[in-house]
Amino acid sequence: MHGYLSRPVTPSSKLLRFTLHGAVGLSLLFAFPAVAADDTAGDAPADLEWHDTSRDVYVDGELELDVLTLLLDRESGGPRMAVLGESLGSAYVIDLETLEVGELPLSQFEIHASGARSPANAQPVPVGRVTTVRDRRSTYHVVSAGERTLVVSPHQGSTGPILLDELFEAAPAWQRRVAEYQPSSDAVETLRALDRETEVTVVLGTWCGDSRNYVPKLLRSLEDANNPRIRLDLVSIHRGFNEPADVILGQKVTNVPTVIVRQAGEEIGRIVETPASETIEQDLAAILNGELGPHPGRWQREGEIARGRYVYRGDDNRQLGDERWELFHTEDGGRLLHSVVAREGREVEIWHRRDSEGASEFVEVTRRHEEELSRTRIWINDGKLSALTRGNVTGIVEQRLDVPPGTSFMLPCAADAGFDWLRLGESVSQASVSRFLLPADQPTAGKVIELQAASKGRESFTTDRGEVSALRLETQYNGSAALWWLDDKVGVPIRGTVAGLGQVTLEELTLAN
Repeated sequence: MHGYLSRPVTPSSKLLRFTLHGAVGLSLLFAFPAVAADDTAGDAPADLEWHDTSRDVYVDGELELDVLTLLLDRESGGPRMAVLGESLGSAYVIDLETLEVGELPLSQFEIHASGARSPANAQPVPVGRVTTVRDRRSTYHVVSAGERTLVVSPHQGSTGPILLDELFEAAPAWQRRVAEYQPSSDAVETLRALDRETEVTVVLGTWCGDSRNYVPKLLRSLEDANNPRIRLDLVSIHRGFNEPADVILGQKVTNVPTVIVRQAGEEIGRIVETPASETIEQDLAAILNGELGPHPGRWQREGEIARGRYVYRGDDNRQLGDERWELFHTEDGGRLLHSVVAREGREVEIWHRRDSEGASEFVEVTRRHEEELSRTRIWINDGKLSALTRGNVTGIVEQRLDVPPGTSFMLPCAADAGFDWLRLGESVSQASVSRFLLPADQPTAGKVIELQAASKGRESFTTDRGEVSALRLETQYNGSAALWWLDDKVGVPIRGTVAGLGQVTLEELTLAN
């Protein structure tokens, strides 16, 4: 298959020449002495928990593949970075705030599948300073430690078809994750019992955190299943998400990892970025059994507020499409909206997260139309908006811009249409508000607009819940007008009329208990 790793997953295959079980597998990468236990420690502080991260490390100009980079977040005592490996002979600890560099013995770090731990009371010996260099997309750390210079740069990764031993050479930490993972026994048994020839193509990025988390788990599950009817292909995507173009465009890849499952040359399912169930191997087993349900979304939520369905109709009352939506609380007191709009052959799926004050934090918009697929993710933080679109036709579209305070999104769905107005309060009769307008049908760059909004009083409607008093809101932008009737108890429109789009009616509504 075009040079992919097209071979059965069996213990005798070259792709599984590493040791999967016990300390031997770990010693292939790091043979550091274990941290000695101190029985007299008593009330000694807890160990620091470091998390592995994908970086390339150049030592005096030479790339060292055996070097491990670790991060310690602020809540755990950071921000700090540790750079360690046998070729260095030491561990260099970088304070990312003071830019000081200290040295610790390798024996102070106990390596495990997702990183390492070290004694909290270990004091690095000062050896130098770090200079941080930033360009438009990346951050580089130049470490001066005595006569040695280290450059820690973003991991570029491999591009194209890749063998498993090449994968572990490019991303050594993944091998530890494979060795220590214990997959679901039920899922492994399903993979082992499979009696049809099956191709599993894993499109990944060695620079990607989700790939680092989930792909090793899938590899371990396939190894334990030991089914020669399953053929594994690995393809690595460039960090810029533009190569190999035939895979990105031809396979409609918008995120990594993407796991594509085929039988008899036909795709029977795929896993995109994160599993829909508890584990990635359970997702694969469900695909093979024809049982994988819709993805619940990767965004955390605490409880459902409401769910419903809108119907879109033209001026002639002909149904043009519908929108199904769910609204959730978040763990920090905010709201999370999930909406899927299906209209005239196009589908737009939206996730929109707001903080406890109702301000927009994040939005994800996935567009599907015939063979076209794109996904846009947008963040707003401290007046900075960052947008990234990946599509199998458009490639990558990036935006970064300053936005006025309070900027929210103008999204191609009805369920989100009026909430920002409700935040202002009924006493505000009119306002001009900043919105980032995202096109509904084209995965192109958006723009900041000024939306004029005015309250037109209240009207009563008879619904399945009885009489509902709705706030009437009129909006205008660039000569295009919309009229919405908002249920301010739920925070969604009951009805709407949008110029050029027709009528929108809330026909189903279920409130959480």
